[in-house]
Amino acid sequence: MNITMENMKKERIADYAELYMSVFNAPPWNDLWSEDTAQRRISEMMSADTFIGKAAYIDDVPVGFIIGQTEQGDVSVQFCLREFCVKTTAQNKGIGTSLLNALKADLKKQGITHIYLITSHGENTEGFYQRRGFKTVSEIVMTNDL
Repeated sequence: MNITMENMKKERIADYAELYMSVFNAPPWNDLWSEDTAQRRISEMMSADTFIGKAAYIDDVPVGFIIGQTEQGDVSVQFCLREFCVKTTAQNKGIGTSLLNALKADLKKQGITHIYLITSHGENTEGFYQRRGFKTVSEIVMTNDL
């Protein structure tokens, strides 16, 4: 198995969307992404001037990606991790950790020292991040519907 990691490429959006749908339309999320909506979501994020994204490939087929954007804070720039997925059959093989570490290395080179994200509670989601040094905070308030 030959795993490579590189910056995401706009010409691979259709491949990333297929991966995105396969992960997020399955449990525990059970979303309803279509090819069109998944491609639009990824394309919108990749079009941001502050976009950063890394993808993992096995034999040139995407099996995971991590994407987000930098944001100016009051005294520093931080990174908002927007989407992170690894193909279900490729999970628990270190690919997610490798993607996160590759992203962190890129961010450190840019002087960025803080990552934040929103995820659901649970061992496979929140637990993944906690085992890698992220902290759950209870001070956040979110709304679901307007």
